[in-house]
Amino acid sequence: SKGGSLPQDLTEEEKVHLTKLGWSVDEHWHSNGQKSYEWNWFHGMKHGVFKHWERDGTLTYDAEYLYGNKIK
Repeated sequence: SKGGSLPQDLTEEEKVHLTKLGWSVDEHWHSNGQKSYEWNWFHGMKHGVFKHWERDGTLTYDAEYLYGNKIK
């Protein structure tokens, strides 16, 4: 679903500020409740964590992007 939660270690003020700047998070869960993916975006570019999990919880993709470029 579009517009997931921002990282929990941010203050409410920081979350509001980042959202206004154009940052968003897409999150989706498998039917068994296991998270399927978490993707971070900044103005339509991959920016931040991109992770994918299998139904059994196995992490199958873990990367980090900075303004659309993979850095990790």
